[in-house]
Amino acid sequence: MIKVEELFDPFIYTKYTSFSTYTQHNSPEENTNTIRKTIEKVVLETLKRIGVTQCHYMVLADDFSGYSKEQIFSTFFNQACFQKDRKKYEQEASMACDEAIYNHYIDEYGLRSLTKEQCVYEMKQYSYRFKGYSLSGLKTKELNRMLTFIESSYYIIPVMLGSWYTVICGCLKEVNGVKNSWWIEKEFLIFPSVHQTLAALTSDQKIFLRKECFQYMVEMKWKTIDDYGYLSSFSDAYKISQILKERAVKNIKDKPNFESIICDRIGMNVFYHELGHVIINDSIDYEMMAIMKKLESYPMSLFDSVNECLADIAPFKDEQMGVLYKIALLSTVNKEKASDLFFTYASDTWFFDTSDKSMFEYSEMIHLILLRYLAPDQDILFDQMIKDFDLENPSSFLTRLIAILNTSIREFKDIVMKQNYIIENEQYSFKFIHDLAHGEVLKIHPIIDQESYDYYSFLWAKIIVLIKTFTKDKTEIDEFHTRVKSKVFTLLYSLNTDKQYTPDDAQNYIMSQYVKRLVTYEKR
Repeated sequence: MIKVEELFDPFIYTKYTSFSTYTQHNSPEENTNTIRKTIEKVVLETLKRIGVTQCHYMVLADDFSGYSKEQIFSTFFNQACFQKDRKKYEQEASMACDEAIYNHYIDEYGLRSLTKEQCVYEMKQYSYRFKGYSLSGLKTKELNRMLTFIESSYYIIPVMLGSWYTVICGCLKEVNGVKNSWWIEKEFLIFPSVHQTLAALTSDQKIFLRKECFQYMVEMKWKTIDDYGYLSSFSDAYKISQILKERAVKNIKDKPNFESIICDRIGMNVFYHELGHVIINDSIDYEMMAIMKKLESYPMSLFDSVNECLADIAPFKDEQMGVLYKIALLSTVNKEKASDLFFTYASDTWFFDTSDKSMFEYSEMIHLILLRYLAPDQDILFDQMIKDFDLENPSSFLTRLIAILNTSIREFKDIVMKQNYIIENEQYSFKFIHDLAHGEVLKIHPIIDQESYDYYSFLWAKIIVLIKTFTKDKTEIDEFHTRVKSKVFTLLYSLNTDKQYTPDDAQNYIMSQYVKRLVTYEKR
């Protein structure tokens, strides 16, 4: 009889050409499909339990990662692995059904009595408990290697989204002609912290594109385009949204394949956005990038929004580039397609006509950038984009933006290093906070490279939580955030105007500019 622990031995991956060959040699009476299904059941049930644990933590903390409880429950409990439960409670209203499933599982898994801290412990310490063998949930590489060997369709993608530990269990397909890039063709389970609109993610230097998300975006946004352009009863935000969409699709002649074309466009744009993250991560100091990303949990959303913009405007490097640079480069051989992609991206980053306020700040930033290239003479200034996104030019927009971030992160470190921290009525220095976080990281990752991005990411995730918890007076940190936001927006406004505006003016300024320029584009 095959023991699961043997399937994790790297030796067998080179000795045997396939799982069936291995089975025939070691246990010919066993069915490979039965073994595979048994292992997959353990994997899915383990992740299901931890996903419900994360859901329970969200309820206890009243923190739904920028979304409502209803949105999180609706997405998480509508997955295929919960469909049997939905049939059981199908007489209930939608939210009541989700609540019923939630209550059923927190009782079945023994989670109801857990505190927030105990939920966090469960999410950090979970294991895959196979018959006769247990594997730490942190050993994803070993698990994926084994799943590949047994020819499972499962692949586990772990990633930190802000302060949230997230997992997707899915079936992958390589992106044609692109290294280390994969379509997630089917999702068997996603954690509650995976937002429905999260189109892609990067993990272990691989880019993963969520096909279900693209299909959802096409269904919700692109399938029908209203021809109501300038009816006075609609808001400017809605009218601009419609014009951007109309302009994006006006050159599509193949109407029967409209949805497929739009899905491919979105996929290309999102892929180069994710590639932009890889480029920026390699271009910026590891500790600085880690602090930028972890400050979102303070919360300082500004740095996360800037990081998303940096991915959009990432420069050309080693034959790779961010999405806007790619579009600008494409314009040299196919200007019409480049223009279509530009407007598709403008549309997909326009959130002001939605209820998703968590995306407004990013939308303000990226559209202050996009406006620079939208000329009133029915042309897009692609050449200017290439000049602005040149990291080798000390006076380029990209270089100046990164300079602001470098200065700001150094300032933040200076502030927190001078702070005193009150823990159980005792006063401690930043060194104590740092050493405490450092010790926790090494406890979980004892052989981690302490100069790596992963180390700084784990370290600052813990430091930010400790700072947030034990800083007595947060005034200086709050003032820092306001000051940096003003600097960033001043630079963004300077792309379009010499006049002085505040961050709070951004939406009105952007809409007033689009009303002027898009009317010209559409000749209305």
